[in-house]
Amino acid sequence: MNKLYVYKSGPTILNYLAAIAICVGPILAPYKFMGPLSIGNVIIIIVSLLIILAQRKIVIYPPLFLLFIIHSCLSFLAYFTLNYNSGLQSMFWSIIMTFIISTSFMQLIPFYEKKIFFNVISFIAVVCGVFLLFQFLSINRGVIPYNGKLFEELVEGYNWSASVTYRRANSFFSEPSYFSIYFLPIMALMLIREKKMIAIVCWLILFISTSTLGVLGSVILILVYTLFNKKIRELAVILAGIIIVVSILKTIDLSWFMKFNLDKINNLSESSQIRIMGYLEYFRELPIINQFIGVGFFQLSNYFSNYGLYNYSNSFILILINHGIIGLIAFFVFLLYLFKKNNMLGRIFLLIFIMISAIDSFIYSNNFYYVLYFVIIFSDSERIKEIRKI
Repeated sequence: MNKLYVYKSGPTILNYLAAIAICVGPILAPYKFMGPLSIGNVIIIIVSLLIILAQRKIVIYPPLFLLFIIHSCLSFLAYFTLNYNSGLQSMFWSIIMTFIISTSFMQLIPFYEKKIFFNVISFIAVVCGVFLLFQFLSINRGVIPYNGKLFEELVEGYNWSASVTYRRANSFFSEPSYFSIYFLPIMALMLIREKKMIAIVCWLILFISTSTLGVLGSVILILVYTLFNKKIRELAVILAGIIIVVSILKTIDLSWFMKFNLDKINNLSESSQIRIMGYLEYFRELPIINQFIGVGFFQLSNYFSNYGLYNYSNSFILILINHGIIGLIAFFVFLLYLFKKNNMLGRIFLLIFIMISAIDSFIYSNNFYYVLYFVIIFSDSERIKEIRKI
């Protein structure tokens, strides 16, 4: 294997395919292809294989590869400390699948091309955003809109939220929070590229998603961006734009919508407890050895099967239980590395990554790789700097 190299032959079909694979992964993640593979996974794997065949080499992104190796080794150790059950075998499938997807993801990074990626992500953002607006306007008229499922027969067994039935738009994602996870990096990208009006539109779309992450995350994003870059004048322009948008919204009967968002924010500590602190008490029930090495890859629900728990908490707590104190320290070191290797703009994406980690169990998921991609391509490492110049 080789470390990240720089692909210098100029834009090709592989650059387009790499951008498409990254951008559609989270959208197609719920749809099963075969066994544990989703359609999103398959697209990433196929594109990475094409890249490997074209370049005749496999590349790695050392920080991610090392994090995976540490978590895998801890899982193998945990296997010998736990009582055997049939569900424990799923751990090995999880390790294999995570290795395949992580390795495939790493092949896509050197094929980042700024203009191509921006065009692809912008097109998909427009489609998803317009559809969310359609859902919102339909709900406001008292009509239950299409719930965004693209392939009804392929989501069997997947928990697709019925949010549109209780007046929450979700676009093509299984729930509004996943839409926000997808759109926050896009909003940050528009701010960085000085597309202020588009950034305001992104804020509006995140606001009407009624996702707490989208509502609060977008506000934090605006404040952090302007403070990091000392652009108080830009903050004034963005706030003026937001005020104008809100004033326009006031001309429409949206009292139900405003009340819904305010109630969510007021009840934040109650409604988000399961994600912010949920399952932490179960960590204390682990044997001492497993508090250090965990219970294995995605084994929380299996280990605590008598409690009926699911992998529904934030990434930090899931890592703490699945991979122990050692695995959580490895994740913090991974974040510290990303922080040191990023400039101020890249750290905005890292902030988004950490915010999502704090409220969602997205570790090693399609959303995880999608947001991490933004963090990596804004890295200050010399190789990534060269990639961005192509």
